[in-house]
Amino acid sequence: MLAIQILKSQPSSFGLFMYYAIMGQDVKNSLNKRKSARTAHLDRLNELVKQ
Repeated sequence: MLAIQILKSQPSSFGLFMYYAIMGQDVKNSLNKRKSARTAHLDRLNELVKQ
């Protein structure tokens, strides 16, 4: 399954936005691998937000 998400950044100090795309291709039977990595991934993102 191919997933594509288009995102828009927060405006820079110049008032400009940056658009970017995240594209991913799942492999067979990857659900358990993604589930096992999710908690650590979200913990890391929350740490980055705090910084």
